[in-house]
Amino acid sequence: MHRSKNSFLEWLVYSLIFFFLYDIIWILVDLPDFLQSVNGLYPELLVDFALCGLFSLSSLYLNRWLFRQRRFWREGQTHRVFVQNGLVVLGFNLLIAGGCELC
Repeated sequence: MHRSKNSFLEWLVYSLIFFFLYDIIWILVDLPDFLQSVNGLYPELLVDFALCGLFSLSSLYLNRWLFRQRRFWREGQTHRVFVQNGLVVLGFNLLIAGGCELC
């Protein structure tokens, strides 16, 4: 129970951080579109939060699984492991984003 509570809190914190960073970038890039999208009941922000939650959840669990596999672990090559894991997580999240766009 304690571990699942910590995992949930970790996921929630990452989701909120990604959500706010995403919205800050959206505001900086296209403020009129942001204001138009959040005008009213804010359904677009809820969808954005759900997507950020999905991306953070997939990133956390895929990263944990990759580090447990230890396929890429070699003495003195820890930076390579982080880069490879990061690329795998990024690629997986791009597949999720592509799937979300098709729906």
